[in-house]
Amino acid sequence: MKFVSVLVVWTALVGWVQDDYQSKMAVQGASIRGSSTMTTRHMNATWSTTLLYQSAEDDDDDMTPVLRSRMAPAAPLSSSSSSRYSSSPRSLSGEPVPLPNTDTFSSLSCNNDIAQQDCDSWTQTFGSKAVHTNRIVIECGRCMDLDFEGPELTLQQGIDVRGRLVFRNAGPAFTLYTSMLAVQGDLILASRKPVDGKPAIHIVMTGENDQYFEPIEENAMNCGGVGQCKAGKKAIVVAGGKIQAQGLPPDAPTWLKLHDVKRVLDQGQMSDITDGQDPNVLIVDKAVDGKWAAGAEVLVTSHTTKWDGHQVRTIESISQHSDPNYVRIKLDSPIPRPTTLLDDPRFAVEVALLSRNIVLEGGPDSNARHGGHLWFFHTPFVDQFLEGVEVRNFGQQGTLGRYPIHFHFCGDNAGSVVAKNTVRNSHQRAIVVHGTNNVRVEDNVVFDTKGHAIILEDGIETGNEFFRNLGAFTRAVEVVIPNNGLNGDETDAAPATFWMSNPSNSWIGNVAAGSESSGFWFELRLRGAMASVFAGSDPRSLPLRKFEGNVAHSNGDRGLRTYPIGYMPDNVQTLNGFLSYRNRNKGLFFHLTENVAVVNSIFADNAVAIDLDRAEEIMLTNVTIIGQTDMYQDLVEIGGAPSLCKFQDELVGMEIHTFVHRAESNGAVVRNVVFKGFEQGMCARVAHIKFDDETRTGMFDWFTTFEKVNIMDRDNLFDFCPAEDVGVHSYLIDMDGSLRENGSGPGSLISVPLMSFVDSSACQVHNEGCYAYCGVCFRTMRFDVNPSGTANIVLKVCKSTGSPCTYTFGFTDPYLDPTDADNHRLYNAHLPQGSYKVAFVDGIGGAEVWPSFVIQTFEDKLCPESFDESDIKLSIPSVQASQCNDLIKNGDFKALNMEGWLERSGGLAPVPNKGIGGSTAISDAPAESSRDTIVQFVDTRCLKLMRGRYYEIRAWVKLVNKSGAPYSSCNLDSKGCPEVRIVNSAMTRPKVALFVPALRDHGFQLLHGVFLVDQDTAESSFTEFHVERNRADFSMQIDDVSMQLMPALSFDDPECQENLVENGHFESGDAAFWSESSAVMSMRPGFSLVLSKGYGRVFVKSSCMRIDKRYEVIVKFRMYRNGKSVVCDPITSIIQCPTARLVPFKNGANMAGLRVADALETLPGATSSSLYGVFLATTDLIQADRLFLQLENFNDAYEYYIDSVSIQFNTKGCSDNMLLNSDMGMGVSPFWSAAGSGFIEWKDEGYGGSSSGALISRERALPGHGARYNTAAFLDGRCLAAGSTWEITAQIKVFDVVTGLPMPCNLNQLTALPFVDACPSVRITIQDTEGTEIYNDFVRAYTNNSWNLNGWNEFKASLELPQWNGQVARGGVAIQVCNFPIIMGVVVDDFVVRMV
Repeated sequence: MKFVSVLVVWTALVGWVQDDYQSKMAVQGASIRGSSTMTTRHMNATWSTTLLYQSAEDDDDDMTPVLRSRMAPAAPLSSSSSSRYSSSPRSLSGEPVPLPNTDTFSSLSCNNDIAQQDCDSWTQTFGSKAVHTNRIVIECGRCMDLDFEGPELTLQQGIDVRGRLVFRNAGPAFTLYTSMLAVQGDLILASRKPVDGKPAIHIVMTGENDQYFEPIEENAMNCGGVGQCKAGKKAIVVAGGKIQAQGLPPDAPTWLKLHDVKRVLDQGQMSDITDGQDPNVLIVDKAVDGKWAAGAEVLVTSHTTKWDGHQVRTIESISQHSDPNYVRIKLDSPIPRPTTLLDDPRFAVEVALLSRNIVLEGGPDSNARHGGHLWFFHTPFVDQFLEGVEVRNFGQQGTLGRYPIHFHFCGDNAGSVVAKNTVRNSHQRAIVVHGTNNVRVEDNVVFDTKGHAIILEDGIETGNEFFRNLGAFTRAVEVVIPNNGLNGDETDAAPATFWMSNPSNSWIGNVAAGSESSGFWFELRLRGAMASVFAGSDPRSLPLRKFEGNVAHSNGDRGLRTYPIGYMPDNVQTLNGFLSYRNRNKGLFFHLTENVAVVNSIFADNAVAIDLDRAEEIMLTNVTIIGQTDMYQDLVEIGGAPSLCKFQDELVGMEIHTFVHRAESNGAVVRNVVFKGFEQGMCARVAHIKFDDETRTGMFDWFTTFEKVNIMDRDNLFDFCPAEDVGVHSYLIDMDGSLRENGSGPGSLISVPLMSFVDSSACQVHNEGCYAYCGVCFRTMRFDVNPSGTANIVLKVCKSTGSPCTYTFGFTDPYLDPTDADNHRLYNAHLPQGSYKVAFVDGIGGAEVWPSFVIQTFEDKLCPESFDESDIKLSIPSVQASQCNDLIKNGDFKALNMEGWLERSGGLAPVPNKGIGGSTAISDAPAESSRDTIVQFVDTRCLKLMRGRYYEIRAWVKLVNKSGAPYSSCNLDSKGCPEVRIVNSAMTRPKVALFVPALRDHGFQLLHGVFLVDQDTAESSFTEFHVERNRADFSMQIDDVSMQLMPALSFDDPECQENLVENGHFESGDAAFWSESSAVMSMRPGFSLVLSKGYGRVFVKSSCMRIDKRYEVIVKFRMYRNGKSVVCDPITSIIQCPTARLVPFKNGANMAGLRVADALETLPGATSSSLYGVFLATTDLIQADRLFLQLENFNDAYEYYIDSVSIQFNTKGCSDNMLLNSDMGMGVSPFWSAAGSGFIEWKDEGYGGSSSGALISRERALPGHGARYNTAAFLDGRCLAAGSTWEITAQIKVFDVVTGLPMPCNLNQLTALPFVDACPSVRITIQDTEGTEIYNDFVRAYTNNSWNLNGWNEFKASLELPQWNGQVARGGVAIQVCNFPIIMGVVVDDFVVRMV
């Protein structure tokens, strides 16, 4: 079982942005300091630790038992430290991120006072024996002076420094052999003598078995709490401790530029060098005097394109030069004559001191590629100081985490310095900063190392400074570290001296002087155990802290590269003062890179100086590009240096691409650049600027400008031929005429075929370079069109006068699937200033056609004298309305092809015999992504023509798993099920069709919806019809897809006199036009819809309505619970009834709805219940984009069977009976309600024995209470005109509410009180829209002279309204049966209000 470590961080991804550049620069003068000053701020850090451990090949296996534990938190942050370190780490972009669980080692508190203690004697403590077979432990709080007198001391089981161990050997060389050196306290190494190749302190790491040490005190629970931490073999491990090492004299330089060379003759005389002679004396700055000494080894870097052309010699003597500013270094043997400062200050080689007074060396191993390794392990906030140490034969090739100098997850190490060391003969890498921030790596020499040399390992490291380091002879590894799933594929087989995975660090004054592959490599990527923590950050987009004054020379391939994933910062970042010369292939290689400026830089003696490969928005300013210097030509001809033409027999200043990576980008801006050294005949192919032959779409869009460019050799200016050979026509803009051979003013370098619209007299043609220089400005317009069915469509461009014309075929991207909807067919037109007509035609000379959509893009106007957008007229052929009836083409696939159909995120193929009824369908491919989409582009002309119209969308869809079995569990609101969306150029993507239940059983399910062509869609440059799968690991088949235009209806159309609800009776056997929210919807035989939970809504033809007209809503329903029929009660609501609401949508927003129907009483013998209501059409309802009738107020415990849903125009006029349901045949609720108190109910026998029933009002508390008609919902108050006369009639009985028996009443009781035996009266109240009461009175008028005790009594009254100005308010009419004794109950039927 292999576990993954989540070891790491740290308060220290913590405050890298808080330390400014100047404060970090100050650490370069650091000296040895006591540990007590470091412990406080480290002890204040709070850690919470949980570990998962991993296998031995993993980087983080280095301290790994096999248990997990939790470490108790230490003391909280003090006030003194909290200001420096933030309480939570920050992401690579500066945003806070959660602290991951981590083991961290802190300084031991038992060493707090150790700096004030005297040191004990080694020999007095451990004796004078030279070999110790047991582990030596320097206890915490104790200082030990290693004063051993013998030349060698062997510690077979290693040493654990928990206190302090001091090496103060100033006499004969001393060698310590040990299998492990663990530093939990302090290790002090010092020797300041001149460097003579005889180390004063020599530590040799021995053994081939993994070693362990015991963490103590506050660190005791680390490494799983089992008391053992694995250090590996031949390990120097610093865990909570500190190394302070100084192995050079003060101010000793580690490397410098070579001033001059001489030759000492046999007679001891000094001689200048003549042709063919090799020097053996180096003239260098006097700074080395008294610091470097005879016996030391020095490195002279390569002065040619040979990456291994360095020289290593031993200093024989150092003497004064005639110029007191320099000294002579006599070597033990001559070297080939190198380039010096006197030859050319830019190209002088480096001379580096390889020897040091302190040597760490890996001893012999049965694996010849394994040596020792030194690492600082999970030790934040402790200032390490490693200076003047020679690390030799370290690194364990092929094993992750085993490097010569390695900061491993140390978080913030702002005070740590690695300076003036030598790493040589390394088996794997040199200086590795891993999960550590703010370390200063300065003036080191790394030589003869394998794999990347100085590196940031995981891409999470920030704020580190690499200053004036020198690397040479960086070789490829033979065994690459394997990918363990966290580190990714390692690239050490193509090594870089400086390997940079995160740009938020600084590289200043470094030299890469001989890598087998690259000098500097930006390979910006996150990896390792922390990649998931920083998943939201991308190193490619981060700013570059500083890259200044760096040098790359004599590298086997490239001086600097950004391959393969490039560098794309959000804002322009600068490489300043870069010098790249004599690299075998390319001086600078930008790949997938943008927003980078190269300024104040020099490129010389490279086969290709600058290669911009899929790089855009690149700025070259104040740059000198030299093809071949005179000096290098002399080296080739006289000194035997390799020819620059040896690599690929060409010499190129700038090699540039023909296409950009992002369509909105431009190529490069080249300003104040000097080209020279490109004379004819140097190589077979010579060019200052060359287009390469790589193409993607076959189109040119790498738009580049040149300004203030000085080309000193007029031969071999430009080479457009490689691009022309692959059919790409290119051009470059000369902003100021500096590229002209004669004349002045702006112009363009163009491929010869682009001269169609240019007066040939304005051009100078160079057939040898396949280009012409024309004194006109070019600009490009681009067209994106539907890739499906357009292969034969041609872009025709003509001068506005009609001729000449050009014809251009479009291109799709061959690297993308031909069915990919994003693989638009592209057309470019590169044109000089002028006016043009543009059209798409069916083949050359064919008729005009329209490729569904056209996205027209005008590239930036780089040259002011270019055409304007208004100079281009695009012809759009007209479209007939009949062509827009169905916007989906080939929706039934009867042509047995996929024309018109495309996809995203998966393949697309026809599936014969798998469609409905054995027809052909099409299918995408199963994929892990759930976002696969089948796409068709819709004709934009139709959408513009049909603006404001509705389209009905139908698509039959089947999901099939990898075994071929269908998935049929989707319903209207199922997550992870297909849906249809309409996507336009405004990137609105409304969901327009969802699954609806259907009774057809052919394995397919119906997606259905209605889409309004709104303004955004009508004006969109493109519109896509999407069928989105939304489920991973399935394929999606579709058939019978349509987008049919719905009739444009108005109030007078016959269809508008019928049901305004689409599919209210479900005759088609499906739930088309229905949708829901959180409901469960299904169909049942007999064509009724079953709903439960949430709500369901259906599309309403709102265009049929007319403002202020009344409409009647009827919905039939039945309720079931556990399969048994249930009846709701609208009066008591003991069982809740559903209701209905009209919901308008405008601009995608849900507007305020209107409740339009309530449940009627379910009368005895009825087979279903009903919702009923009447509403007045308003502007909001009619002008809505979409209008729905929404059925709601569902109880989750019930199922609702819905049928016969209708909205119809209410034809009743003012001359008709004003009251609906006068005969009570629809029950009493919601037409009548109790007024004030009491109960109302329906009686099954009405007037004349009618079965339609009657109204009963009883058990009132006051005589004035009774039964009130719901006039707000069911009476049109607008009919009540001023001065009009109305007749009110009704049939009435009264009864004793106690006995239920009929009782008499007094017809003559007309006064209001006391109502002792008064017969019921009718009270009328009317208010206008201003709230003014127009009428308020009650009438009691019966046609009989005496009360019919056992029968019905006819009520008949006349009402004359007064004159007034205004209108009756909605709900401003009250009609109430009241004013009779409370002992009476009343029965009412045939209640009529009619205008006389």
